[in-house]
Amino acid sequence: MELQGYPPDKTEGLFLHYETFVRDLAEVAADWLTLDREERSDHQVVFMEVWGKRRMLGQLYQMHELTRSQEARLAHLDYLLLEQSSLMDRCFGFGLERLLTIFRWGSPLAHSTQTVRIETAMTSLNQIAQALAPVR
Repeated sequence: MELQGYPPDKTEGLFLHYETFVRDLAEVAADWLTLDREERSDHQVVFMEVWGKRRMLGQLYQMHELTRSQEARLAHLDYLLLEQSSLMDRCFGFGLERLLTIFRWGSPLAHSTQTVRIETAMTSLNQIAQALAPVR
């Protein structure tokens, strides 16, 4: 898909989907154990759609197609998502090591000195360690 000159109204749609997902994640996670298979599957589909939209936002960021306010909005949403990494793992089996893909796609947080508190399973840390420091 050609993203150069991506229409602003469509960019806003990408943000709305991403923002809604991030905002609702805690509620979905709180209910996760009580959801039946079909409801969980529905949430999985929504997550995959939003994840694709987040990738597009990263590409738009990399191409300098976002305004400064959109970049700030993307940074804020990415920050909130990282803070909720344990919920992503609980609901979607999407550990921190996979969540960090947002930095490869493009995130304003890559240039931020701000700190973030991330709660994650030790298994995620082990997988990250294996990728960053392979055994010799």
